[in-house]
Amino acid sequence: MVQHLERSNTSLTPTPLPFTLRRVVYPSHTPMNITFKSTRYEADPKLIEETRKKLEALGRFLGKETDTAIASVELEQAVGKQKQGDIWRAEINVDHEGTHYRAESTKAKLDHAVTTVLRDIAGEFRRAHKKDQHLFKKGGAAIKDFLRGFGN
Repeated sequence: MVQHLERSNTSLTPTPLPFTLRRVVYPSHTPMNITFKSTRYEADPKLIEETRKKLEALGRFLGKETDTAIASVELEQAVGKQKQGDIWRAEINVDHEGTHYRAESTKAKLDHAVTTVLRDIAGEFRRAHKKDQHLFKKGGAAIKDFLRGFGN
């Protein structure tokens, strides 16, 4: 319970307030459904959790209905006896309300591939978001021009 101090004579005595202050945080969006698949190696839980957090943060581009989004993350080691070069592949596929987003990256280290693929999928989300905003503004301008025609 929150208290405030009143001055009585020369000492400060706490007096309880008639209410309690409570901070309630409402989530801005619900998390999307994310599945992970690792091929030819055992996935590191720390890398998976970090990837999950970053991918859920990118859900802001999808709007408030991110719980309908289905994301699949595939982490894979190269086939064959290849030991050097680009041997790690990361791929992210996101389906959201009939729209499919995809990004893929192949690098020498798995964490570099994951970082690159997250950056690429963020670019896909940003591009689609800007396109939606542009079409919304263009439609609003067309309606405004149409309504201006009635005044003449």
